[in-house]
Amino acid sequence: MIVEYTGKTCNVAGYNKNNPNDELVDVPIINAATAYDALTGQTNILVLSQALYLGNVIEYSLLCPNQMRYNSVIIDDVPRHLAPDPTIP
Repeated sequence: MIVEYTGKTCNVAGYNKNNPNDELVDVPIINAATAYDALTGQTNILVLSQALYLGNVIEYSLLCPNQMRYNSVIIDDVPRHLAPDPTIP
């Protein structure tokens, strides 16, 4: 859910996992909120500051792991095949 348009834009490349060479021009930068359903069944509301608004261009959210870490969110972005126990989801 868009909370606010910042009035800023940027060009974005590498966002599309199916075609990483695609580039979008003048992508709006927004402040937004989204819901995340954890495996525990708990729903968390994530407030995103300075996020890219890709509208209906992709079906998934792009979140900046370092921005989340800066705000005390623990991120486990180790690929499962490199994890100490790859059977743990």
